[in-house]
Amino acid sequence: MRKTINRSVLTIIPRQPFYDWGRQVFGGRAMEQSDECGAYLLDDDWGLDEVERYLKANYDGIFKDMLNGMCTFPEAWPDKRTWKMFP
Repeated sequence: MRKTINRSVLTIIPRQPFYDWGRQVFGGRAMEQSDECGAYLLDDDWGLDEVERYLKANYDGIFKDMLNGMCTFPEAWPDKRTWKMFP
């Protein structure tokens, strides 16, 4: 018997400032908006309210994960990471 796990996927697509930061860090190298995105599995029965609560509670960790995917030097990351600037 095959077992399955029902999940929803949350895709994080960064906003333009994320790519602007990447160009600044890497000396102007052009970056495509499709270069970086993140995917996270969530409970299948979550509604939009639960997803938003999850994101607001965990955005900094997700933000750090996205930054680390592009640059492994935390000292180059933005010092202040807020919900408003979250990808």
